[in-house]
Amino acid sequence: MNICVVNPNYYRSSGVTIALKRLYEGADGLNARWHFVDCHYGDDAQQSDLDWLRDGESPVVTCSLMAKSPPRLLKAIIQFRSFILARKIDVVHVHHRRLAMIVGALCRVLGVPVVYTGHLAYGKRTVPSLLFVDAAIAISSSVRRDIEQYERCKTIYDISNATPFAEPEHLPSFGGSSVICVARLEPVKNHATLLQAWKRVVAKKPDAELLLIGEGALRDELVELSRRLSVEENVKFLGFTREVPLFIDKSMFMILPSFVEGQPIVVLEAAGRGKATLVSDAPGARDCVPPGARLPNRVDPHSADDIATAVLFWLADPSSVREEGRRFYDYWKDQASPATVASRHLSVYREVAGREKAV
Repeated sequence: MNICVVNPNYYRSSGVTIALKRLYEGADGLNARWHFVDCHYGDDAQQSDLDWLRDGESPVVTCSLMAKSPPRLLKAIIQFRSFILARKIDVVHVHHRRLAMIVGALCRVLGVPVVYTGHLAYGKRTVPSLLFVDAAIAISSSVRRDIEQYERCKTIYDISNATPFAEPEHLPSFGGSSVICVARLEPVKNHATLLQAWKRVVAKKPDAELLLIGEGALRDELVELSRRLSVEENVKFLGFTREVPLFIDKSMFMILPSFVEGQPIVVLEAAGRGKATLVSDAPGARDCVPPGARLPNRVDPHSADDIATAVLFWLADPSSVREEGRRFYDYWKDQASPATVASRHLSVYREVAGREKAV
């Protein structure tokens, strides 16, 4: 089966890029040939990551399907049409709402089914984007509700993002007192409120350490904020790294104070190492908390006091935090494993492709 993945870009710090990498790796041996379209959309300073593609197996083409210039967009549409026909694509999987409208309309003419994955709970909008999409995949219950309420897509599948899970006997020993946050340094991730909360945390626990992994436009501003709050000795800006699991292993738990998510893959990565995450009570983020979680887990992302209170509660009870990490692990292990997620995607692709041929 020939599958074409269309994404705005493959920024190395994008959760979507990481999700596609896990899907691709999980589908190894499942008789799928992947073709990737990079729309080269966004900041040119953002570094792409497609190094995970196997040599010679997964062609990548740049096609500016999100161009604002009408002539450039028309050229991209013609290029994309030729690409779809030449590669004999069976299913197109698109990962952006605006792209879903453009690609969906074109592929409807070509007779090629389109699957859309919702990666964020966007909230109310006036123009439905999934008019020409054959099926949608929701990565969380918040994303499903968003699609059901604001879009016109009759067929919705619930499929989690994927991440590797260590075998129970290979989980790292519980230790360390650091708290880790893995997120792009962008406004939606809410690092400023987290730093304000950390000032309150340090006032009561002077040795509390916050590890910030990620890159983004706000780095200099956040470093300066940590200085103004006098927490620079307790906050480490570690930048981009491919060794996230090593830092998770050395941390007590993860924290993610985002204003909105779809399904934060970093929470799954922590769960895969047996670690729990303190999340914001925001769409997408709250969906990651296991039903049996016992610690105060959903904090108000707008309240530094609420975040600080929860962090101090967790830091004071390592035993309960360890048990919470195992609940995260047990809840997500089966449904978020790369093999399971890839198998479910391939089933969706085959179903929509078969549905198209039957028409």
